[in-house]
Amino acid sequence: MTYQIKKSTIQNAGLDEATFRTAVQDHITALETYNEHVANVEKNPEEFQAFPPPVAATEIMSAISKDLVPDYEVIDDLAVSLSDRKEELMGRIARAEQAAKLSVLPRGKRRLQGILQGEALQLLGSKEVAGDLTKLPASDRAIIETSGNVTEQDAAIEKHGATLMAEVDDLSEETIDAWAIRPFPV
Repeated sequence: MTYQIKKSTIQNAGLDEATFRTAVQDHITALETYNEHVANVEKNPEEFQAFPPPVAATEIMSAISKDLVPDYEVIDDLAVSLSDRKEELMGRIARAEQAAKLSVLPRGKRRLQGILQGEALQLLGSKEVAGDLTKLPASDRAIIETSGNVTEQDAAIEKHGATLMAEVDDLSEETIDAWAIRPFPV
């Protein structure tokens, strides 16, 4: 029965497929030499001395048939499905989008900005101000203006992120390797 070895097992041993193939062939050669020696020991025990057979890693020994020929199949357990690759790209896009938004206004300042904007808008809606921006203190006008700019930039960043994610949904095995995340507008 053909031995099945996972590609990850080969890699975890610090080998690639070509090196594994060479190791199997080298062990076959060692076993052939050993078998010739055993035959000589049986024919002439006075002249030849017995010694233990050569050993190798279990995976290498398992990859050799009783007839001393390579008999294994490498199973590619490292292959990643298209849907997994798309999910990985979606995650990268989401992280890049978040980083772009935080470059506009850092996380620690976003919360305070939201609170100050709420207070300024509440004052803007009060009877004393009655929606007239010119009646607001300069600091409150600046907060509302800054919040508007941040909201516009966030919207552009989110639209870009959504566009990229929609493109990822349309990728195929043939096109996914050529696709790249385009920079976010900041």
